[in-house]
Parts: sequence; structure tokens; C-alpha cells
Amino acid sequence: MGGAGGAGGAGGAGGFGAPADTRPAAERYAAELTQLKEMGFTDEATNLQILEQCSGNVNLAIERLFAFTGSQ
Repeated sequence: MGGAGGAGGAGGAGGFGAPADTRPAAERYAAELTQLKEMGFTDEATNLQILEQCSGNVNLAIERLFAFTGSQ
């Protein structure tokens, strides 16, 4: 009884007809990186890594960045 799986799988578009975005992550998330930088999160490498983990969701990335910076 396998389930439907995740929404997109391993970096794909989820099979919904939209092509996968193959641009580099820094280009895909340029606007989000700018938002985080303006909010005081200036470590671009960390920001990019977390944005990739969050699929560009800035709110989730901020939560993770606060958790990350609080643990150091």
C-alpha cells in the first residue's frame, strides 16, 4: 500500500508538468538571500544551505537560522 510520497521527490518538479529548475541555487534563491541579508543574516553560504533545505521558504529558513545561531 505505498503512499503518494513527497511533493517533488529528489529535486524534481513532482510530476505535475512543470520542468525542474536547474539554475544554480544562488540564482534560484537570489531574492530570498537578499531578504535574509537585509534581516541581518549575512553568512551567505549558511543562508543558501538553509534555503535549499527549506525549498526557498524564507519563514522556515529564518526559524532554522535562529536555531542555528542560538546553538553556537
